[in-house]
Amino acid sequence: MRLFIAVNFPAVVRRSIAGIGSELEDAGIPARWVRPADIHLTLKFLGELDRDRLADVKAAVGEVASRTGSMILHLGGVGAFPSPRRPSVIWVGVDSGPRLRLLHDALDRRMTEFGVAREDRPFRPHVTLGRVNRRAEPGDLREFERHAGRLAYRADVEVDSIDLMESRLRPEGAEYRRVKSEVLAGV
Repeated sequence: MRLFIAVNFPAVVRRSIAGIGSELEDAGIPARWVRPADIHLTLKFLGELDRDRLADVKAAVGEVASRTGSMILHLGGVGAFPSPRRPSVIWVGVDSGPRLRLLHDALDRRMTEFGVAREDRPFRPHVTLGRVNRRAEPGDLREFERHAGRLAYRADVEVDSIDLMESRLRPEGAEYRRVKSEVLAGV
């Protein structure tokens, strides 16, 4: 199973985030845009794990969630990796307050029990809007930086649960399925 741990947003938030992608698409930015139903914040990508480890992974995610309190995420700003001048992944930013960073770190440490390597890059929380088409020419992306700077998206979202998700790769894009939801029950 191909798994990851995520924050899934309410439908109204997903639709508003997807609207940013629609504006960029209308501006001619050549990307595969994330469907509104699939918009989420990835906390930890686990990759392929044996199905026989699933119960243990669920329990570990539940233990981390039980020690973490709910939080408010501040979403805003549109950017790209590796840079706005050479976008590959287009995203909405997430302010990584201390509670979110601690949650990420606890999940990162705990998942090593299942053979998942710790992150070697700093945690840069973001909500993926789209992935630039591989065949896009540099000139096709000239307008991205200008358009992204004009988009003033801001939202505060209360997060009170995290989800263990399965990702199934399909020719038309990844398909996500919630495996288990865990309430953030700590203080």
